Amino acid sequence: MSAICGRLHLDGSPVDTGRIQASLDAMARYGPDGAGQWSEGAVAFGHQLHALLPESVGISHPIHLSGPDLTITADARIDNREDLARALGLENAEVADWTDERYILAAYEKWGIDCVEKLLGDFAFALWDARNRRLVLARDFIGARPLYYAADGKRVAFASDVRGALEAAGLPQHLDPDSLREQFYRGAQQNKERTFFKDLAKLPPGHWLTADESGVRKHRYWDPANVPGRRVGSEDNAIAEILELVTEATRCRTRSTRPVGAHASGGLDSSTLAVLAARILRESDRSLTAINWAPPFTDADLPLDPDKDERATVEALVQAEPNIESCYTPITAADLADGWAADITVHPNTTLRWEYRASREAASRGVGVVLSGWGGDETIAFNGRGFFSDLARRGRWVRLARELHLRSQIHPVKYWGLRRKVILPLMSDGMVRTLLPKHAESRTNKSLANCLTPELRTLMEGIEPEPKSGRERPGRRHMQEVLLELGHLNHRAESWNDHGANLNIEYRFPVLDQRVVEFSLGGPDWLFFNNGWKRYAFRKSMEGLVPADAQWKKRKGDPAMVAGMGAHVEPAKELQRLAILAREPMVREAGLLDYDAFLDGYDNDRTNAQQLQAGGSRPALQGSQWVTWLAFATGTMG
Repeated sequence: MSAICGRLHLDGSPVDTGRIQASLDAMARYGPDGAGQWSEGAVAFGHQLHALLPESVGISHPIHLSGPDLTITADARIDNREDLARALGLENAEVADWTDERYILAAYEKWGIDCVEKLLGDFAFALWDARNRRLVLARDFIGARPLYYAADGKRVAFASDVRGALEAAGLPQHLDPDSLREQFYRGAQQNKERTFFKDLAKLPPGHWLTADESGVRKHRYWDPANVPGRRVGSEDNAIAEILELVTEATRCRTRSTRPVGAHASGGLDSSTLAVLAARILRESDRSLTAINWAPPFTDADLPLDPDKDERATVEALVQAEPNIESCYTPITAADLADGWAADITVHPNTTLRWEYRASREAASRGVGVVLSGWGGDETIAFNGRGFFSDLARRGRWVRLARELHLRSQIHPVKYWGLRRKVILPLMSDGMVRTLLPKHAESRTNKSLANCLTPELRTLMEGIEPEPKSGRERPGRRHMQEVLLELGHLNHRAESWNDHGANLNIEYRFPVLDQRVVEFSLGGPDWLFFNNGWKRYAFRKSMEGLVPADAQWKKRKGDPAMVAGMGAHVEPAKELQRLAILAREPMVREAGLLDYDAFLDGYDNDRTNAQQLQAGGSRPALQGSQWVTWLAFATGTMG
C-alpha cells in the first residue's frame, strides 16, 4: 500500500510544509517508488508511493486537476473501473491508462461526496475541493486501508499510519488512559475510532469526513444493518453465484505490477483463494506463491497425513496447479521475539507472530501482494452462529432436531450443541451473570496487573470500559452484523498492512469484497448451515476446485504449525527478557510500569507457565504477561 498525509488550516493560515515532510519521513517505508507533496496556502498533501498498480507507475502524486480544481492523495485500489467508466459516460479506451485516483476525482466531480457509495475496492483518500474550499476524507466500507486524523476546530491533519499522523498533526506522544484501559480489559485494541494517543482518532470504516469553514462533519455511508435481503433461487444458482463472486473478488486483487502470493493453510478459505488466484494468474503466464505458517517438511515426515498435517493439503494444491510454488515458514525464536517487542501503540499487532517469518520468506521470493482468506469466517464462509437458537426462538423444533442430529453424526457428541448453541444464546446477559457468573467473568476480565505504577493503576481503576460483547445470540444475520461491527476485521487489516510496509508487501482480502459481504448478509440461513454442515454453500461451491479433505474438513487445525513453533517459545521468552533489560531506562522514564515489580512478575509468570507446561497445577499468575507490551511503548502519560 501507499501512504498519504496532509493538513488543512480552517482559519486560512498557510500550512508549514515542513510538517508534511516530517510526516512523509515518518512513513518512508511505504514509498519505495518515491514521495511527493502538493500545497496551496491553507492546505497541503503528501504521498509515499508504492506503485503496485500498473497505471500508477511513473505518475507523480498527489494528483491535481486544474479544470475542476480538485486535488487528491489516495491509497486506493478501485475494482469497478469499467462500471464507473460507463456510469461516467466514458469509453474504456479514453480511461484505460487512468490511475485509480483519477477515477475517484471523476466520480467526485459527477456525484460529489456520494461518490464513495459508487466505489468498489480498498481505499483511503483525501480530496481538496478548491471551489468549495472543502476537504474530504473517506475510507472503504470494511476498513481495509487505514486512515488516522486529528481535528481540533482550527486544523485537520491526517495520515495512513500513527507516526505519520502524529507528525502531521504536531501532537505529542501522550497516551490515552481510556485506550489503555480498553487494552487491559479486552486484550486487544480493536476500537474502530480510538487510538492509543490523545486527540488522535481513526476514521471508522464506511465513513467520510468533510472539513470546511462551517466545521468538521463525519458521516457513515455503509452499515451492515442496511444491506437488504436477497433471493438466491435454487441451491445450484446460489452455489454458482458464490463461485462467481469470490472468483471476481480474487481477480480484482491479483492486479499488480509485482508477483502475487496467497496464504494456504490447508483450510477451506485459503485453499480456495490460492487455487482461484493461481488459475487467474495462469491466464497471463504468471505464477503464485502459496504461503504457509507451518515449517518445511523433510523426508522423515513423509507420507504427510491430511488428518494430522495441514501441509498434505497444501502439497495436493501445489501438485494440482502447475503455477503454484509452496513457501513454508522456518520460524525462529527471533521471529517470535520480534513480534512480542513491537510497540503496539504505534504499530497495530494481531496474529503477526506467525506472519513475521512467513512474510519475510514471501518477500525474499519477490512477492509484493499477499492474498488472505481473513474475513471468510464472518462472511461467505460463516459458521452459522445464532442459527440453532434462532430456530428454537421461532419454534422450528423439527428443523432444529434434524440439524442437531445431523451435526452429531459429523461430530459424534451426545446432545451436540444443545447447551452451548441453543440454551446459552437464548439467555440474556443478566441471566448469564446471575446463573453462570464464571462464564460471565471470563468474558469481562477487569483485573489489572500489580506492576503498574500506582498513578497509572489508580487512573485505570477509575475508568469503566465500554461494554462490548460478541457473545452468541439468536439470529444468523444478527451475529454476522455483530462480528462486522466488533472491529477485529479492520484491526487485522491495519496491523498486517502496517507490518507489510516494512517489506514492500500489500495484503488484500478477497472475501471482504463488498459484493461478497453484501451477498453473505442478504442471503438465507441455509447457505451457512445445512444438513449438519457449517459453511454449507461455500463448501459446495468449491466442488472439484480444492481437494476433498479441504472442502469437507470437519474442523480447522494447524498441527504442523503448532508443533513447529513450540520449541521456539522458551528461547523467544529469553530474547524478550534481554530486550526488557535493555529498555530499563526507557521503561522507568515512561512512568507506566514499576520496573522492578514488572520484572519480578515477568520472571514469576515464566516459571509458572513452565511448570504448567510440565504438568503442574495451574498457578495464580501475577499478571505481568498482560502488560509486557507497555515495556516497549514509546509514549508517555503526558
